[in-house]
Amino acid sequence: MTERSIAVIGGGITGLTAAYRLRRDAPDDVDVHLYEASERLGGCIRGTDLDGVLDESIDVGAEAALARRPEAVDLARELGLTTEAPGSARSAIFSRGELHPIPGGSVMGVPADPETAAGLLDDDEVRRAARETVTGAVSGDIAVADFIEARLGPGVADRLVDPLLAGVYAGNSRLLSLRATIPALWPAARDGTSLRELVRRTVPRPAGQAPTDRRPAPVFMSLRGGLSSMIAALERELGDVVRRSAPVGPLRRSGGRWHFTAGGIARAADGVIVALPAHAAATVMAGAAPDVGAELGTVEFSTSAVVTALVDLDDAPPLEGSGFLVPAAEARIIKAATISSNKWPWIARMLPPGTALVRASAGRHRDTAVLDRTDDELARAALADVERITGRALPVRAASVTRWPGALPQYLVGHDQLVGRIRARMNEVPAACLAGAAYDGVGIPACIGSARQAAESILRELRV
Repeated sequence: MTERSIAVIGGGITGLTAAYRLRRDAPDDVDVHLYEASERLGGCIRGTDLDGVLDESIDVGAEAALARRPEAVDLARELGLTTEAPGSARSAIFSRGELHPIPGGSVMGVPADPETAAGLLDDDEVRRAARETVTGAVSGDIAVADFIEARLGPGVADRLVDPLLAGVYAGNSRLLSLRATIPALWPAARDGTSLRELVRRTVPRPAGQAPTDRRPAPVFMSLRGGLSSMIAALERELGDVVRRSAPVGPLRRSGGRWHFTAGGIARAADGVIVALPAHAAATVMAGAAPDVGAELGTVEFSTSAVVTALVDLDDAPPLEGSGFLVPAAEARIIKAATISSNKWPWIARMLPPGTALVRASAGRHRDTAVLDRTDDELARAALADVERITGRALPVRAASVTRWPGALPQYLVGHDQLVGRIRARMNEVPAACLAGAAYDGVGIPACIGSARQAAESILRELRV
């Protein structure tokens, strides 16, 4: 029997998972190879030990995954990794010079009861949110902020929803698609019905109305050793399947096979999974499927930076909570900060006494001027913001700056329709699949799910 082959292009979490699934599920006569342009695997998952200061590596890219989706949890268990729940789930929003708890009973910042946001919102903003203006039905799609502001006022849009969306998508709610980013709220827009009533039906009942002895399951999870430990585990499983420093050129279909160069060497495969960021996938697909390449090239990406620092507490009380978000309206350098040693118990256990691990992120979509600073300047400015917001002096023992150019795809208005067009055109391309964060969700579980679906689809099409 002639040996068949499948190429996976891209060594982020999507590509690694796809190659792992193919190796696990494909017959022995199917040869699988993964090609990664750089020397490093993991894409937006990356770790550092702050040049040997820490005993273990901590995440400086993606640092959590949704625990209520099964994909990341299941893969971690399959790889023999230990999942970790957050030690502190208390997060805040910095508004008008103070930190305020994120209101409970809300959906992506939209509160069921606007009074729970008093203080974070001023009195006029609370009253405006309580007087919802039910606008007409939306056809197609609408920007998140446009919809929320029309219904509940600019306070909810700018000081609650926007910072939460920026934390997930590193994007701007005045550009992001309501339908694609907060699908739970889309019915109110589509049907022209009450948003507040939808939120009230969606959020859990207040304490006392549905008695239970069970503690709510955590929303997020990580891994002991950080998410980068999953990358290391997948790399060990794949072994010589992986080809590093092997950038792939445009795909060409000939003789019933895919032909391409990887690291300058001519290669061929019966099937391909393109697990690259959309802008890179556009180049790879341009010759084989020009319409697909053109559509992929329209996807915008955000650029950001993460400052990670080990700080001294100088015998002062520990920092409180797991972190905070900073609305763009506050005009600060940072958009969010995480007290990692509060959020993740495994990090707290490895730190020297009297210290904390803090990470701050900067850079907003289409507004990256703050990133023009040098690494030292950016680290000082970001940590100065953390000090001002927390009211604490935080002497730095060690710090790093990790820059993420073009890292997260932006689900702009019309994104679902764009993905629909791309998929319709890919249905006409034989033995090829797209997978990754640009299509079905930017989170780690979504990427793992996208990889699994692509692997299953290729195996079905090749009848193996």
